[in-house]
Amino acid sequence: MGNRQIYRSEVISELLKNIEGDYIIEMGSGWGRYSIALANNVTQDIYSLEYTESGRKITEYFSKTFHNGQIKSYPFDYYNADFSMVLEKTNVFVFSSYSIEQITHIKKEVFCKLLDRFNSIKGFHIEPIGWQLPEPHSEAEKRLKTKCLRVGYNTNLYSILKELENEGKIIMTKIIRNFKFDRDDGTIIFWEKI
Repeated sequence: MGNRQIYRSEVISELLKNIEGDYIIEMGSGWGRYSIALANNVTQDIYSLEYTESGRKITEYFSKTFHNGQIKSYPFDYYNADFSMVLEKTNVFVFSSYSIEQITHIKKEVFCKLLDRFNSIKGFHIEPIGWQLPEPHSEAEKRLKTKCLRVGYNTNLYSILKELENEGKIIMTKIIRNFKFDRDDGTIIFWEKI
């Protein structure tokens, strides 16, 4: 989509159009703000997966207080990904927002476990990975690469998704670079299980 600025309302609209399936899974949800926001717009149960106990407790509070338990919070570790809390052989929408960035080298196994467990999957990630994509890179992406390498942010999300695409397991359906959302360094990737 070039370098034109994409507005938050456009992405939220696009995101809501793509949410299909029996369940929604947020990987690395923090205190659950995106799960909570989605619960206002969807009817599916949302699985808010988070490493920290404090993040899970806040999500549970909001779920019980405002969403009749629609959001289910479970422990989650990218290094030992487990999706067994979600009914297998169902159709899911899975997403992350600035959480994979914290995993320097994400394992392909995370996505293989998703692909093995669920019938159909639509995925959405907003992560600071524009510099991982093929060139041309903007000046901002070049600066971002330096920052990501310095602080240990993710270096391989795009290459893992590309490998899965080359193997015929997924297809990346849309990529939006230079997106300004909560931060100004996001790249959005939509993908689907084949």
